[in-house]
Amino acid sequence: MMCRYLMAFLLLCSHLVAAQKPVLYTPEETAMLQKIAKEKSPDSLCYANADLATYYFNNGYFADAQQYYLASLRYAEQINKRISITSACNNIACSYNEMGKPDEAIPFSKRAIEKGAGMKNKVHMSSYYMTLGNSYQIKRQYPDAIKNYEISLDLLIHTKDSLEADVAYRNIGVAYLETGEKQRAVSYFKKSLHYRTLNEDTPKMFQTACGIAEVYNDMHRYDSAAMYLKYCDGLLSFVSDILYMLRDYHYARYDVFAHTGKLQEAIAELLAYQKFKDSIVNEDNQLAMSEEKNKYLLEKKDGEVTIQREIATREKNTRVLLSVVLVVSVLALVAFIFWLRGRQRTRLAEAELKRQEGERNMMIEGQENERKRIARELHDGLVQELTAIAINLQSSTVVDKQQIIDKVTQAAREARNIAHQMMPVSLMQLGLINALQDLFQQTYTPLGIGYEFEHFTNTDGLTDTVSVSLYRICQELVANSVKHAGATLVHVLLRQTPQQIMLVFEDNGKGFDVTLNRTGIGMVSITSRVRYLNGEISFDSDDGAGTTAIVKIPLHNPPTTA
Repeated sequence: MMCRYLMAFLLLCSHLVAAQKPVLYTPEETAMLQKIAKEKSPDSLCYANADLATYYFNNGYFADAQQYYLASLRYAEQINKRISITSACNNIACSYNEMGKPDEAIPFSKRAIEKGAGMKNKVHMSSYYMTLGNSYQIKRQYPDAIKNYEISLDLLIHTKDSLEADVAYRNIGVAYLETGEKQRAVSYFKKSLHYRTLNEDTPKMFQTACGIAEVYNDMHRYDSAAMYLKYCDGLLSFVSDILYMLRDYHYARYDVFAHTGKLQEAIAELLAYQKFKDSIVNEDNQLAMSEEKNKYLLEKKDGEVTIQREIATREKNTRVLLSVVLVVSVLALVAFIFWLRGRQRTRLAEAELKRQEGERNMMIEGQENERKRIARELHDGLVQELTAIAINLQSSTVVDKQQIIDKVTQAAREARNIAHQMMPVSLMQLGLINALQDLFQQTYTPLGIGYEFEHFTNTDGLTDTVSVSLYRICQELVANSVKHAGATLVHVLLRQTPQQIMLVFEDNGKGFDVTLNRTGIGMVSITSRVRYLNGEISFDSDDGAGTTAIVKIPLHNPPTTA
């Protein structure tokens, strides 16, 4: 669950607060201290103290950092430089937050906001509101935290640094999660994932997607959780050395498999989770041992033998306890999954057969309806026009030449419309990207529906089969967003890698229950086209929460012939 992220963050903060600056100075510290001793002007002293404070802050010595931030603030007030005053106040508030003292942080954050009112630099103002939101988050005053995060987001989203909005979206999501509004939390986590994808920040992409999966697990929506875990699969190589991310990833996969009747996979994921959890415990123990060792070396190694013995005993007890917990958990899991698996196996098999038969019937019905539609349009439109022309030409009376020209023109227009429906001219002549742009503009603009179309692909290398299928899939999704969803805003992303091309179609319509509404003709048509190309499709939707469709098509697998 996402709560584990917050707990891990708080534990990390407690370790950092406990960190003590060594007595011995590093070369960087020595240089900065010498600079402070040598400077005379308040302006230079303001920056020199801020530099040293930032060095301490980045190394986890928050009390020392705060001492020099306060000195920087005093010099900034002497020269009355607004940006330096607001930055120092914000940094002091950040230090208090890191030390777990939000009540002391809030007055400095509010002073930074008040002093910075009217500043042109919206990025700085955004960070001030973000810090204030963090203080309220630590105090568990979530409505106040959300209010300040949203102000921070509104300031940031209209600047050149808008791609940094991922942190604000994530913080708002965490606040909603803590208040129990899981669906709203998921929507903000998805927005955070979108910006992190644009930034190509793969570790944060992995962390956010895994967090969304954990929330879906907590909501018992295991299909949605599995979809985001599959997204994580492609990013594993970028987080191979980040143990806590791998731990949470394997636990989320275990949760999915344990509730979907996959015994062997669940056990394998539980063992992988335990392995990374043990590695983190050992790493923390080694870090603690190192810190204790350095401390006692500086104090002439008093009590060194006793400390090492206590650490060894603690490690041994931890290993024994973890082993017992693991054995008991695995035995309980095996018993539960065997019971659940026997109960669900028959139901799943029958449901799969019924689904496949329904898809085949719906596809046949769709094809027949399409043939009837084309035949009706030919009969009612083109054939009638040609018949009228023939009657006029056979008439013994003088025929109005312009009337004949108009009827021939109308017949050509009917033929062109039918041909466009079967194979759009824009797709054949202009390519996939321009054809999609034309589709969105022709459909959404007259209806007043807003849309965004982002594409990161070179469609010159796509086969006609892939291009036509993607276009038809978009047609179905566009029709659904207009006829059924009642959407007012649509976002479409087309992204190509050397291995696959991915289409993400998202609207803010009324949504639907993905477990109940997957048998319509349009839905079956989309699914069949994707499977024909050996691709994958997933839907994420809830009543009243919009719809997201993700289509992935491999670029090197030939279509199936069956």
